[in-house]
Order: sequence, then C-alpha cells, then structure tokens
Amino acid sequence: MKPQKNVTPRKYPRQQRAQKTVEAILDATAHILAKEGLEGVTTNSIAIMAGVSIGSLYQYFPGREAVIAALVERYMDRQKAIVVMRLTRLGPESELRELGHELVAALVESRSKDPALHRVLVQEIPRVGRMAQLLDLHADLSELVTESLKSARVELRLERLDLDVFLLVHAVDAMVNALIFTKPAKYGLEDCIDEINSLVLNSLRIK
Repeated sequence: MKPQKNVTPRKYPRQQRAQKTVEAILDATAHILAKEGLEGVTTNSIAIMAGVSIGSLYQYFPGREAVIAALVERYMDRQKAIVVMRLTRLGPESELRELGHELVAALVESRSKDPALHRVLVQEIPRVGRMAQLLDLHADLSELVTESLKSARVELRLERLDLDVFLLVHAVDAMVNALIFTKPAKYGLEDCIDEINSLVLNSLRIK
C-alpha cells in the first residue's frame, strides 16, 4: 500500500532546541497513538500534547502522516540499537544459545515497553510508506546475526547460512510480534524467550 499523503519531513532539526521540539512532537504522537489509536492523532492534538504551537509542528512536518512516518523510523532505529548493544556485549566466540537468546530478548525488550504503540506502528508501516525502512532493518539484523554466528563456538553449514539467517530473522520477528500481541497469560516473558530461542537453534543447520 502506497502512502496517500506526503510523509517526507519539511526539514530536519539541526540545532539542539529544534531537535528537542521534534522529539517532543514524536513523543506526543507516540503517547496519543498508544492511548487512543490513529483516530486520536491530529496535528492539533499532537501540538497540544507536545506543548508546541501548531506552526512549530508544520515547520517540520506537512501533516500527521509525516509525523507518524518519522516516529516509525525512530522506533526501528531504537530496536536496532538494542540488538546491536546486546549482541556486541557478548564478545567473540559466544555460545550459540547465548546469541539466540540475546537476539530474541533484544526484540522483546524493544517492543514490550509499550505493546499498544508497537501494535499501531506495525499497522501503520505500510500506510506511511516505511516498508523499505523495515526491510532495511531486517537486512541490518541479518548482517549482525551472520557475523555473530560466524564467531560463535559452533560449526555451521556456511554454504546456506545467508538463507538460514534471512528466514531466521523474519521468523523471529513474526514470533516476537505474536508474543507481544497475545502472550499466553500463564507464561512469563523469559519462558517465552527461551521457547523462541529453542526454535531458533533447531532451525540452524549445525554439523
């Protein structure tokens, strides 16, 4: 689905004060989306929640779709940052089970902080023209996972590792979304993370 309206920012903030204004606008949009859904998001409601004038909002964004698109981009950037942090802190030659756990746990951590917001943003990604950014996120995660697997203390069948990782990242993404949206009530997050990780390990071709 192509975006129906302009989702490109009018300009990007350069000075610290301008950056704080844009961050306030994005934070306000996230709050309204999580509490009221898309129906509650208007440029007026965003400006009021952010404590800025409507003119300040339009200085950076042509409309609410552009604000939501920017929020989606920030959200994906933060997810990637958490994955990078958790994978890189393991160091070289980590156990495969550790790597799988950190990948799953990183995605769960980034999405479980505000499940309502995550649900709305997932729905809005195609509508605001950010599918390319989502695919870029998957590609970046695949690259991180591939490098981590190559340094892990386990022998892998490397001739199809790229396909394995591609399928793995997309499968984990879908499973984590299902967990965030409809987690079985009698299980804790850590139990669910362990089960997803077990599926991850079983999916890899290990000699």
